[in-house]
This record gives sequence, C-alpha cells and structure tokens, in this order.
Amino acid sequence: MFWEKIFGGGQDTSARKAYLAYDAKKTETDRVSAEQLSAIAASVEEHLRAVEGLMQKSGDDAARFTTSLEEGSAALADPDKTAESLSKLLTLTREMVDKTRKVEEELRTRSEAVGLLQGNLQQEKARAETDQLTGLNNRRAFERELGSAAERARIYNSPLAIAFCDVDSFKVINDIHGPATGDRVLTFIGTVLDDFIDNRGKVSRHEGAEFVILFEGKTARQARDLTEHARQDLAERRIVDRQTGRPIGYVNFSAGVAAIGPDYDIGVMLAKADQALYKAKQAGRGTVRMTN
Repeated sequence: MFWEKIFGGGQDTSARKAYLAYDAKKTETDRVSAEQLSAIAASVEEHLRAVEGLMQKSGDDAARFTTSLEEGSAALADPDKTAESLSKLLTLTREMVDKTRKVEEELRTRSEAVGLLQGNLQQEKARAETDQLTGLNNRRAFERELGSAAERARIYNSPLAIAFCDVDSFKVINDIHGPATGDRVLTFIGTVLDDFIDNRGKVSRHEGAEFVILFEGKTARQARDLTEHARQDLAERRIVDRQTGRPIGYVNFSAGVAAIGPDYDIGVMLAKADQALYKAKQAGRGTVRMTN
C-alpha cells in the first residue's frame, strides 16, 4: 500500500496517523471511478482470455489437421482408395480453411474490442485523476505524483516541497453569491495558480477550497517565494462574476509550505505543511508560512 512505502513496517507514528487521516478523506467520486476502472480492466482481461482460448483451439485444430493429412497421404499409396482419400483430404482442407477464417474473424473482433477498451481505460484513468470542476489534477493524481517525486528526490538527493493553499473566507463567497458562483471562483483561482506556477511546479485541487502545489527540485524557501508571488498575483485581481455581472471583489489564500526531510518521509512533510497552513490562518490569513 502507498502508506506502507512511506512509513515502513506498520509503526504507529504520528506522521502515519496524520497521513491516514488525510487519506480517509477520499470522495465518493474516487471510489466510483475506481469501480469503473476495475470493470473496464476486467473486460479487457476477459477478451484476452478469449483470445488465448482461440489461439489454443486453433493450435489444436492445426495439429489434428496435420495428423489427418499424414494419414490421408499414406492412404493415397493404395490405388483402390485414391479417389476416396483425395475426397477426404479436400473435405478436411475446406473445413480447416473455414475454421481458420472464423478464428481470424473472431480474433479481429476481439482485438478491436480490446483496443477500444484500452482506449476507454486510458480515458477513465485520466478522468479519475482530473478534478471535474477546475480541470486540474485531483488529490488522487497528486498522491501518485507525490510518491514518484519523493522517490526521485531520494535517488538523486534533490529537494522537494509542497504548499497547501486554502482560499480565505470562501464560505462567505458561497453564502453571499451562491454555490454556483463559488464554483466559478474556484475554477478561476485554479487557473490563476496554474498559469502563474507554470512548469515550476504542479498545481492540483486538493479538496473543497484547498489547492496543493508540488514543487519538485525546489527547496522550502524557493517554494515559499513562488507561492507568495502567486498569492500576490491573485490578490491583486478584482473578480466579477461574468454570468451575473455581480462584483465579487478580491480573493486571497493562506498557504503552508514544507520540504521533505532527510528521511524522505512524505507523511511528515504533509503534516508539517498542514501545520504551517494552520499557523498562516491564525496569523490573519493572506499569508504564507513555511516549516523546514
């Protein structure tokens, strides 16, 4: 399991508890997507088993045909049975050709079905790792990329940092303007963050009004500076709901930044970033706090 790679042999550390609490927040959408992926994968496996059976049957038919040909050829040596033997050989050949044609047709059909299913599987995987509101990577994709990035950081002894960004007073926006407008605001914030960070990090929607940025190859200080500049960029934008024409005003976020430690413990880094975010909120919001 993912957390076993992080924490090792089941030690009940505080970091492990923090990550398990974090992992318990998986949404119903995640579970449904997992079921859909499993169903498609099962269909692919079923078709592949059928193809394997067809190949086995075709091989058995070919072996029997070879044996019958050998027997028929031996019978041709008897002049009295030449006509009968030729007739049998022709019949066997026609049957084998017919069986081969049917096998080829079914193999072609199965191959096309597998191709379509594999395409659907790739699409579903992409959809399962995409936040349907903002179009950013979702928490599932973040977890996968975080695990890979931590492994690369360990191998190459390179820095790695994350930033949890929580939109300030988002409930007020929802209460005043309604959930639909709130959704559009989140989409706008996600776009602004993604455009500003660009290829210097990877922005994902974590959950609710919270985004997370993965900074591979960046120290905590570098990640903090980039996050702070992104926060300033957003805070300077006066937002108007284009669908209603109503002004929303300025939005801001608080952020907590942490870097991975020398033990490359992802759980500890997540917990530290969360603690830093809590301190940023307590400091009056609209601030970025960092822990080493």
